Amino acid sequence: MEIKVYPDEPLVDDKISITISGLSPQQKVTVKSSVTEGKYTFSCSACFISDSSGHVFVDKQPSILGTYTGPGPFPGVIDMFGMTGGLIEFRAAILASRGFIVFALPYFQYDDLPKYVKDINFDYLKESIDWFSNHSDVIKNGVGILGVSKGAEIALMLSLECPQVKSVVNINGTPFCSHYPLGPFTDFVESDFSRFEFTDEGVHLWDALNSNFKPDNVLNKLLLLKTWESDVQILYIIGDDDKSADPDYANVVYKCYPDNQKHKLTIKKYPKAGHLIEPAYLPVCRSSFDKVSGMVFVWGGIKEDHARAQEDSWKSILNFFKSTLLTNKTGSSFSSQL
Repeated sequence: MEIKVYPDEPLVDDKISITISGLSPQQKVTVKSSVTEGKYTFSCSACFISDSSGHVFVDKQPSILGTYTGPGPFPGVIDMFGMTGGLIEFRAAILASRGFIVFALPYFQYDDLPKYVKDINFDYLKESIDWFSNHSDVIKNGVGILGVSKGAEIALMLSLECPQVKSVVNINGTPFCSHYPLGPFTDFVESDFSRFEFTDEGVHLWDALNSNFKPDNVLNKLLLLKTWESDVQILYIIGDDDKSADPDYANVVYKCYPDNQKHKLTIKKYPKAGHLIEPAYLPVCRSSFDKVSGMVFVWGGIKEDHARAQEDSWKSILNFFKSTLLTNKTGSSFSSQL
């Protein structure tokens, strides 16, 4: 029997591939591992059945017994990106490697979906929630949504319209309907293009909505998506150097939550981080060309600080979804399937 582990020296967030060979076909084998931290020892085990060639691929095959069991059901997360459009799957793939079942949801500029943001079909989005939450591999405990920018804004809307949505991670999304009405959300905040700031680096967008929504104006709070009236848990991740959306919007939202509801809203604000806060260890994207508008947009973020924000926020996102999606109705935890 031979055991191969790759990579030899993985980083903490790397997926480890373990292959066992030299077994008889359909042979049961138990894999155990342990690590000691100070005076504490953590251990786990899993039982596998080898394939017809006598191999076990620990990272791909379901275990039948032990600390970890699979292929499901799993906690379900819907992943949505912003106004770049199309289907983007890299973040969903990373989440899936962490034990979630993930639906990367496009909503415009993909196949037969609308070409423009103003034509997004809200019924399509709601039907996507219904389909995914009823999938046989999704834990029947509700689903979470991870969204960035426009995708985060839509995630907040869906949390108000779809009771299956139990938790939302909002990465630098506006807490109101922006640019165009969408579905039942007919009140929206228009963008003032005259407030675009053109620089040698690209265009700063952050002030464009503030002509019609000033964070310090009490009346404009009426335009907010009233998530405090729902049971949804929200993790609000903010880059303080965001050049696309005003970071102060998070403070407006927090003030609207009654004291007895504030526990449902967690705000993590990162100094010198920009708009596109990606998973840990991915490259920092301070600016990029936007194919929809034909302009280079500056997203912000100082490289070192933004990288630290990505590392810390990714851990928070994983823990948030585990805590909100892996509990039953009585509040006790499910057996681990991650």
